[in-house]
Amino acid sequence: MQLDDGDLLLPLYGGKPGGVDAVAAVIRSADDGMTWSPDSETMLASAPGVNFVEPALGYLGGGRLLAMIRTEGAEARRIRKLFTRRRAHVVGGDEDRGDRTGV
Repeated sequence: MQLDDGDLLLPLYGGKPGGVDAVAAVIRSADDGMTWSPDSETMLASAPGVNFVEPALGYLGGGRLLAMIRTEGAEARRIRKLFTRRRAHVVGGDEDRGDRTGV
C-alpha cells in the first residue's frame, strides 16, 4: 500500500524467534521499496494462543488505515469476541450468531 507521502507499507505475519504463535505486523519503506528497515516494523496483533495470519491493509481516506487480520488457534474465538465487543471501529463478530460490530 502506498501512503499519501509516497511511503510503502507491507503487512507481514509469522513467528517471532522463541515464540510459537504467529504475529501480524506492518513494515515501512521510504525509498520506493528499495529497503525495508526492521526498525520501521510496527506490531499489529499478538496474543498467547492465537495465530494472527494473512493481514491486509485498507486506506479509509483522511490518513486513516484499516488492518484486517485472520485468526487461528485455541484462543482465537475469545480474541474475536474481545475485539468486536470493545472496539467499535473493528468489524468482526461471532460466527455462531452472525453478530457484527460496525464502523
